[in-house]
Amino acid sequence: GDKMDADDNDTLINTPATVHSDSRYGNPLTNFAGFKGLLTKKFGFTVGDVYFVSNSTTGSGQVNNGNSPYPISSIDSVINLAQGGDVILFREGVYYDSFSVLSIDNKVFSGNPLVVTAYPGENVRLEAVYATGVHNSSNIILDGFVLTCTGQCPIDSGSFWGGFKGIDLDLNDKVIIQNMEITRFQWGVHGGFDWGNTTFRKVVV
Repeated sequence: GDKMDADDNDTLINTPATVHSDSRYGNPLTNFAGFKGLLTKKFGFTVGDVYFVSNSTTGSGQVNNGNSPYPISSIDSVINLAQGGDVILFREGVYYDSFSVLSIDNKVFSGNPLVVTAYPGENVRLEAVYATGVHNSSNIILDGFVLTCTGQCPIDSGSFWGGFKGIDLDLNDKVIIQNMEITRFQWGVHGGFDWGNTTFRKVVV
């Protein structure tokens, strides 16, 4: 059958990967109001700025109230710019790093959450020995990714902190992990000193 994205249990965005999602949701650059409305409906709050990340040299940037996107040099740069209420969308593809693809550190929001998500209907894979982490942060949503370890991923038993991790969580509050597949790690989900008030929805490890 058709390949499905990581969040294929979510009826709102369940789309075959072979069908380009722009055909269903509209091109966000030409129908920005409609696209932003879709995000508001999906995540349950009025969305602020919308950022795109892409492996394409022209696909990354910010869309704010329908303005043309401007280039952003790295995933870390997007994370640093985004605030609570914003949405960061990763376009389809494999994002590889020899250590960690996505790290959210010291991002604390008291109002609406920061959402980091795969683009609706697209297959987004984050590949690294420590694929992603959320540390000392609050009001964060991670949604729709496939996380997989690169290489042979041997078990690191040399220390308490050893081992390759899909998601590393520490000193957080109000974090939601949803619609994700985590595979080939020694620790699919690893928690540090305090990761209470973390919600998992439709996560396969």
